[in-house]
Amino acid sequence: MRISPALLWLKAHLTGSVAARVKLSMRSPSDGLRFSTAVVALHNRETRLTSQWRRGDLTLDQLMERSRRLTDLRQALIHVSSPTAFARSHDNLLDHVRDPHPPAGTRALAGSLESLLSPDQCRERVVSVLADAVWSGRLNSLHTLRAEVLAAARISARGESPPTLSDAVANVFDALQARAPLGACLSVEWGVVRHLRTEMLTNREGPDGPVGTNCLPLPAALRDAERSGSLPTRLSPLTLDGPPKPRRATSLKPQWRPGASSC
Repeated sequence: MRISPALLWLKAHLTGSVAARVKLSMRSPSDGLRFSTAVVALHNRETRLTSQWRRGDLTLDQLMERSRRLTDLRQALIHVSSPTAFARSHDNLLDHVRDPHPPAGTRALAGSLESLLSPDQCRERVVSVLADAVWSGRLNSLHTLRAEVLAAARISARGESPPTLSDAVANVFDALQARAPLGACLSVEWGVVRHLRTEMLTNREGPDGPVGTNCLPLPAALRDAERSGSLPTRLSPLTLDGPPKPRRATSLKPQWRPGASSC
């Protein structure tokens, strides 16, 4: 249900809702004041989240839920829908929440938030949001998916012993296919992933080299069905021959008269 601007304004100013301020800014993209107000509100809420975590007022699950919600709002405010960009923004927020020198008396973060910011966990979050976008049908463009896979592979290659880009890309595709829902092998998304994987990993110039990602070839069965289905539309309609026309009568000489004979 679409909320009217008046109700959004009341919700933003009476309750201090960050989501309402973000929606107001999104509905008026040329209004710089609403945009800056939403940015300040997001920053204040992130600062409040950091303080709550460092005081020990939040569990780890609550921290993850609220940080994801704030990341969603920030990405919506700047009109970014990239799954890998979301993962990077979320990790940046968690990194800001983490305090490397906690004051005395607060909880130790080594066993909780520190583990969430490890390279393995960062890679897991990147692949998770990417797989969710792919298998939900929100990311089935070859060109866009290729850029997202490369971004995820470069993030994955930032470990202590980074693999080659080809290995990182292969790992991303392995993770995507492992997270495919039941029956996904019959979907369009599966064909897109398989086709793009072949193109990127067999490219002579490497996965980030130029590849033909603008056209997804149809399977042979679909090509034949499409060809046979469109054949009548390409042919001109046939016209049946009419009945044979009678032979024209032989014209007689003007001076001929009935009964006249040359004999």
